[in-house]
Amino acid sequence: MEREMRVHGHDPWIKHYTFLVKQLCKQKRYAEACNFLAEIVQDGFVPDIFAYSAAIDGFVNIKVADQALEMFRDICGRGYCPDVVAYNTLINGFCKVERISEAHDVLDEMVAKGLVPSVVTYNLLIDGWCKHGEIDQALNCLSRMVGMEREPNVITYTTLIDGLCNAGKPDDAIHLWNEMKGKRSSPNRISFIALIHGLRKCGLPDAALLYFHEMAEKEMPDTIVYVALVNSFISNEKPTLAVEILKEMVDNEKFPNPLDKNDLPLREAILELAEGANSS
Repeated sequence: MEREMRVHGHDPWIKHYTFLVKQLCKQKRYAEACNFLAEIVQDGFVPDIFAYSAAIDGFVNIKVADQALEMFRDICGRGYCPDVVAYNTLINGFCKVERISEAHDVLDEMVAKGLVPSVVTYNLLIDGWCKHGEIDQALNCLSRMVGMEREPNVITYTTLIDGLCNAGKPDDAIHLWNEMKGKRSSPNRISFIALIHGLRKCGLPDAALLYFHEMAEKEMPDTIVYVALVNSFISNEKPTLAVEILKEMVDNEKFPNPLDKNDLPLREAILELAEGANSS
């Protein structure tokens, strides 16, 4: 590719190489990107850290962490000093293939080299530990984050709230929710969905309903949450509350996806309620 540019009278710059590597990776042509990097090195050019980071990110996207690590170690051996973004890319790669301990080792390496991990760094690890079912490790990561004077954001809290509910710790999830509200991180739609679904899964539909009403006050109603609450109240033999939510769905014109066969009986019930309301 680089030779083609020269044949056509173009004198490529390093920024052109970086752009080409990024474009190849965007098109998922990762092998070509790596071959291109090797080719330009043989021709005497030295790609910058951004080109290598793009290639490493490409390996991460196809979940081949070992190749990403190999390239990362190779560029370190050549005297490059990867920045926080490059380290985050590697951490993300290990988390994607559920090798969270190795991702944590990369964090330790960052700190040992004098780099200051970003909020993104910690969020990646917290998400990795939560998805791996290691909620205590995720909370330890939060403590380390705060100790490094990195302010948790709404993504941090939402991830942990979801993880705590999945671990059967709804009280801790609510405590963290209140902590989030007491800081600058205001809950968003995804935060509400995580808590409401989490409480519902923990067998606490009444508590979930309270947060649903708070969500509705902020004009963030969501059809998925409506459906989940109705199903929870039906499962917990609370038909009156299920009907109440159904009526709210009708009033707010929140109808389940007609293509989802699982929601078909619910959709029919809502349409009947709507017809009844229109005829009265």
